[in-house]
Amino acid sequence: MNSISVPILATLFFAVLLNNPVIAQQGEINQAQRSNASDCKCPENIYTSSAPNQVFTYSNGKKIVACGYVMDEQQPDVLSEFVLAECETDTVIDFWGAMTISRLAFKQDTLFVQELYELPIGDDFKSREIVWTIEKFSYNGSQLMREKRVNHDLILYDDNTIKKVLERYKAADDVLNDDKMLLADQLFTAALSGHTKAKSAFLGFHQRFPALSGAYLQQYRILTEMLTAWEKEDEAL
Repeated sequence: MNSISVPILATLFFAVLLNNPVIAQQGEINQAQRSNASDCKCPENIYTSSAPNQVFTYSNGKKIVACGYVMDEQQPDVLSEFVLAECETDTVIDFWGAMTISRLAFKQDTLFVQELYELPIGDDFKSREIVWTIEKFSYNGSQLMREKRVNHDLILYDDNTIKKVLERYKAADDVLNDDKMLLADQLFTAALSGHTKAKSAFLGFHQRFPALSGAYLQQYRILTEMLTAWEKEDEAL
């Protein structure tokens, strides 16, 4: 995936290999029953082309079509700025914008839309791709059902790593730049790890750097929204 890299918003989005029993193995997930994309297309819409990328066929005969921008020809399941629609209908199920990158997978009569992001959880805080949210589309009879949850099966920071992040934040000067936004990402990840002081530092980032604006401010707002969603635990979004 050509994922969006931290911290610049136009190149924002997240990762680690997760241990998720349902979706961790992409090869296994993508053992999908897919019909020829030529037999279905998306309805005309203001978001993207109606040309189909993939069509997913359910056991009840229903089909869902995905239309949008493929990030990498080597990974046709990874889309951005795309819509989902039921075949033979004139309405769009939903639209995923340009700031979202998702992997589509089909298994056990369920379509998974995995929102991808990047977190600084590699060696020396290098960014690694993770699955941030998982949305499921299935049918109960002829009724389409959907459920979205945050993926809590992530490998985050241990106590020593959190200590390093807090020390770096304390020692940093007050000049806002890309390096400080990288630090914001690290504080965010430490907050996800359940560390109270790290969460407090992350939430106070805007007060320490009042010049936060533009793409930096948008990035910070996205992270705060993600933290709120994370703290809802297993509640559906």
